Amino acid sequence: MIVLGELRALLAFTHLSSAHFWLMMTLGGLFGFAIGYVTGLQIKFTSPLTHNVSGTAKACAQTVLAVLYYEEIKSFLWWTSNLMVLGGSSAYTWVRGWEMQKTQEDPSSKDGEKSAIRV
Repeated sequence: MIVLGELRALLAFTHLSSAHFWLMMTLGGLFGFAIGYVTGLQIKFTSPLTHNVSGTAKACAQTVLAVLYYEEIKSFLWWTSNLMVLGGSSAYTWVRGWEMQKTQEDPSSKDGEKSAIRV
């Protein structure tokens, strides 16, 4: 902050002593920590790939909902690409669910995430 001259901007910030500002900063930090913790748990109990697929699907769904909410006009290719992402994520979820169901039915296969089931 000192090297880039941001200390001066920080000292000039008018809301630095505001309780509302520090409450919002603290809430942001707590939510950021919680998201990091839950991300670690998701990877621990599933896999990094499953975490990436669910994160991509969530971001895509949020984008589509925002476009619908704000009534924006998007091209056919935009809609196609977003529907492909959501469809691919749904297909991945279906296959993983099917693999987990097969693993539960056949207890001799204990690999779970690293299942050798061919689809």
